Amino acid sequence: MQTYQYSAISKDGAKVSGVIEAFDEFAAVASIKETCSVVTKIQAVEQKGLLTRDVFTPKIKERDLAVMCSQFAIILGAGLPMVRAVELIARQTEDRRLKELLDQVAGDVAGGVSLAHSFETRSSVLPVTFVETVRAGEVSGTLDSSFRRLHAYYDRASKLKGKVQAAMAYPIFTMIVAVIVVAIIMVKAVPAFSEMGTALPWPTRILIAASSFCSAWWPVMAAVLIGVILAWRLWGHSADGCIKQHRWLLRVPVMGRLSLMRTASQFAGTTAALLAAGLPVLN
Repeated sequence: MQTYQYSAISKDGAKVSGVIEAFDEFAAVASIKETCSVVTKIQAVEQKGLLTRDVFTPKIKERDLAVMCSQFAIILGAGLPMVRAVELIARQTEDRRLKELLDQVAGDVAGGVSLAHSFETRSSVLPVTFVETVRAGEVSGTLDSSFRRLHAYYDRASKLKGKVQAAMAYPIFTMIVAVIVVAIIMVKAVPAFSEMGTALPWPTRILIAASSFCSAWWPVMAAVLIGVILAWRLWGHSADGCIKQHRWLLRVPVMGRLSLMRTASQFAGTTAALLAAGLPVLN
């Protein structure tokens, strides 16, 4: 629901103001006019701040989308009404965010809102591919077929993502173990050399100095690391930052090649699903 701030004139001529939640501006005005004669001003209340930018909001998993699309295809193919279908799927969904979204969509559809428009308005984490394919299915009257295509598409995407994660599991595990081993050496083993009282070669002295610095300033280093990660995520949510980050990631050895191959596969699968749903090539 979107929150709106309004000013109006009540039926007895008094000026009133307040806030109201509604699906869109038209619904908000209709609700206000139930108690007021004239709406003089209405505007959406924008949420501002760091935590409202969905910086750390994870997207819905492809596996959950594939299961939901399969359920839609089966239930709609059986001839059940749209509202009943959404309610049944919401009841069977395990993902909490997806369940809450479907409950809201069921209310919107019961009120006469199209399924695609409700999905588009209610959630910012649903892929554009999903919303536009559903919209095309509604326009052409082949919604159950569109959901079958979406199920096949997200099922392939989920399996491909699982293969990439399995391929990268061992290198990531090796890197984590190496970092832990180096940290233990720097904190426990290296300080023991400084207590020996003998002349040490300059590489060992540099290592001891680095160990002492890390032991004394680790809270500052941790804060700087968290700040860098946060700044990287915020920069990645800007148009310019997103493009530059992905260009850099494509140049990373091995990872860049895997990302390029996965993206090419995703592009081909997305285009095939949208064209099969009836969207023009330009759209």
